[in-house]
Amino acid sequence: MHPVIAAALAAELDRLAAAVRDDWAWPSPTAGFACWLVRRHGMPAFFTTPGTTERAADSGRLHEAPVLAAHGYLLSAHNGPDSGPIEEWSAAAARLRGRDPLPGDRASFFFRPAELLGLALGAAAVAGRDPEPLTWLRDVLSRGRSRLSSDTWSVALNTMAAAALGDTAGAGRIGSLAESTAIDLAVSWLLANDAPDVAESAGLGHSADDLESRLLYRITSSSTPDIDTAQACVTYLAATSALHTGLARTSYGRPAALATITGILRRFPAIVRELGNRHAQRPPLAQIKDEYDVQDLLRAVLSGLFDDVRDEETTPSHAGMRSRIDLLLKREQIVIETKMTRAGLAQRKVAEELAIDKELYRSHPDCRTLVFFVYDPGHRLTNPAALEADLTDLTSPIPTLVVVAPLA
Repeated sequence: MHPVIAAALAAELDRLAAAVRDDWAWPSPTAGFACWLVRRHGMPAFFTTPGTTERAADSGRLHEAPVLAAHGYLLSAHNGPDSGPIEEWSAAAARLRGRDPLPGDRASFFFRPAELLGLALGAAAVAGRDPEPLTWLRDVLSRGRSRLSSDTWSVALNTMAAAALGDTAGAGRIGSLAESTAIDLAVSWLLANDAPDVAESAGLGHSADDLESRLLYRITSSSTPDIDTAQACVTYLAATSALHTGLARTSYGRPAALATITGILRRFPAIVRELGNRHAQRPPLAQIKDEYDVQDLLRAVLSGLFDDVRDEETTPSHAGMRSRIDLLLKREQIVIETKMTRAGLAQRKVAEELAIDKELYRSHPDCRTLVFFVYDPGHRLTNPAALEADLTDLTSPIPTLVVVAPLA
C-alpha cells in the first residue's frame, strides 16, 4: 500500500475516533450504540464508557425514550444482566407504552433509527423475564412499517431492530451502493457482518468483505462529512476491521499489514504520551530514552496485532558487513528498523545511516518490504518530510518506506 494511502487511512481513523469522543454525550442512543458496538465486536473502547455511578444516576430519566434506548444497548451488550437493571428498564418501558409511538409529526423514537434499535435490543434482552416490551414493539413495527425512512442508514438499523424483535418482514430495502458514502458502506457492512440472513432479505447483495474493500476506497478517495457518535463509531469499526481482516489474507496481507504498521508509527508519539498519563500520578508505564526503548515498545504493540514478531535477526554478510535488524514480521516478511534522534544523530547522519542499512537489510531472506521508523521527539530533524520522500522507494523489487514521527 502506498504510504500516502496508508497515511490517509491512519489520519481518517484518528479523525473518526476524535469525532466519537468530541460528540460523546451520555445518556444518548448514539453513545449507547457505540458502547454496544465495541463490546459486541470485542474492540477496546476508545472513549469513556458509562460506569456504575453514571448508570445509577440515569434511573430517574429512564421514562425518556432516548435514555431508555441508551440503557437498552447496555443491557444487550452484557450477557445475563443483573435483575435490578432489567426490572428498572421493564418498568420504564411500561410507561413508554402509554404514549403514542406513531404520531403524525413523526416526533417519537420509532422514527429515530438509533433509538428504535436500542429499544429493540433492550426488549430482546429482558424478554426472558418480561416479554411485554418486545411484543409491544413488534406490534408498533407492524403498524408503522410503511412510514419508516428509506435511506441506507435507517434501513440498516431498522432491519437490525426488526431482527432483534423477531419480525421477519424486515424494515425496508437497501438500494444500490454504487455512489454510497462511507457511512452507508459502514452500516451496510455492520448489517452484512452481524446479520447476514436479514441483510440478504433487505436487498443487500454485497458480502462483508466486498463492503470492506469499497469502504477503504471511499475513505481514501473522498472526505467523510461531519457525523454523529454512532456513525463515526461504526465507520471506525468497519475500517479497522477491513485493515485487520486483510492481515490474514495472503492475497493482500502485506499491503494491509503495512497500512496498519504505518498507522501505528504515525501515532507512536501519542502512544508514548498516553503511557505517561497515569491515574493518581503513578509513574509512567514506559520511558523512551533511546532506540532500544523505541524497539521494545514497538515490539509490544505489534505483538498484539501480528502472530510472529521477531527481534535481533542477523542479516547475511554484505560487502564484509553484518547487522542485526530490529524487528521482523515473519509471516508478512516485513523488516522494521528503528532510529531515535539525539545529539549527533540529526538529519544528515540519519540519512547516511539509513542509506547503509537499506542495503544490509535487503539481503535478509525474509525481507520483502523494508520499513524505517525515525522517532524524533526532540524535533532534531530539519526537514523530516524530505527525509521520508528522499529515502522512500516503492518501485524497487524490495520496497522501502520511511516514516518519521512526529512529522511536524
